[in-house]
Amino acid sequence: MSARAWMTRAAMLTAALACAGVGGVSLAGAQDSGPQYPAAGGSTFATGLDGWKPGQNECGVGGTPLPLCSVTNERIDEHQGSLQTTFTSLANAGQVADGTGSFTSPTFAVPADADIGGATLSLSRRLTSDAPLLDGAPVASLAVDLVDVTDPAAQTRARVLDTSLDANDSAWATQTAPVSGSAIAAGRTYQLEATSRLTSEQAQALEGSVMVGLDDIGLTVTAPPKDGATGATGATGATGATGSTGSTGSTGSTGSTGATGAPGTTTVQTVVVQRSASTAKPKTNSAAARRLLRVDRLVPALAHGPFANQLRVRVFCKRSIGARCEGTLKVRTVGRINTALRKGVRRMKKVTLGTGSYQMPRGRVGYAKVLLNDRGQKLLLARGPVKVDVLVTVLDTEGRQQVLRKRATAALRR
Repeated sequence: MSARAWMTRAAMLTAALACAGVGGVSLAGAQDSGPQYPAAGGSTFATGLDGWKPGQNECGVGGTPLPLCSVTNERIDEHQGSLQTTFTSLANAGQVADGTGSFTSPTFAVPADADIGGATLSLSRRLTSDAPLLDGAPVASLAVDLVDVTDPAAQTRARVLDTSLDANDSAWATQTAPVSGSAIAAGRTYQLEATSRLTSEQAQALEGSVMVGLDDIGLTVTAPPKDGATGATGATGATGATGSTGSTGSTGSTGSTGATGAPGTTTVQTVVVQRSASTAKPKTNSAAARRLLRVDRLVPALAHGPFANQLRVRVFCKRSIGARCEGTLKVRTVGRINTALRKGVRRMKKVTLGTGSYQMPRGRVGYAKVLLNDRGQKLLLARGPVKVDVLVTVLDTEGRQQVLRKRATAALRR
């Protein structure tokens, strides 16, 4: 019998003893035996869904369902039984959709006489894909809510866990999260709701399906700490500090005025302080900049259509930034090119082909637009694809400007 089977059997025996009242043990006081909810020992899915139900699968844009991706929720045999949500982006989908899958636990009631001091959520989770995952980029998000369903018409929910999963989460790992004291109370009925979310653009970038696995989900309620016994009398304290000085005596009578002194001379000293302006420039591709933003690739511009004369830069706004990524973009030739468009004339110089600005929420992937200027349009049409540096600025959490540079090839297709 495996170690996990032994743990499951022990949890079931503890629950049986609790129901029979053996030794005065109850669900509200079984903190030493592990999770008590949704069932004693938590949900392990060793033989089935353990009363959990797959939620409604959603895939759409702005809350409107669209056939841009597929989402499935199911129990699988891996990890001796676990829950899995699978996201698959449909080929040639023209829009970016949000896919959401969820599972809901059976309801559980906290006894009215339970003495609650705190609670902790524990679970095991894993992220896998049938294609290589992108290092450092968030792939999916996982959230767990504690829902108060005592009154079905006035349900309330509290977010217990909200985390992002990336390439470092490809193996099963245990994660815990504290539950605030106001979120759970004696005499109330609750459910746990686990929701996984992925965008179709992320699934397309991986060119395959992405799976989020869940296992060993449980909520452990603990009693408040008991008051300790009265301690022994402490040793006598050290001698106190010297008291403050007494008040000052009254002022004596004023003496007679002395004779007027001779006129003095005044000396004026002038101090000149020279300040030099700082010439320091932000470093390019610094470690601080790479923690905030990643520049992926440069999409060629088109001469016609909705993206006419626009170079689009694909960027990843990482979660280590405050609220959002924002800054400016510049596309500049790597070397000097001939800017003269007449035959027989050479005028070599580096040229800025276009500039732009962007804003992007934390943890999202998107495209920043660079509008080609007149010279940039004419040079790309006349000289063909050219090597360029894509310079992207971003502000860190202390308001300092960071710069990322990406070497790419710029082109304008007719």
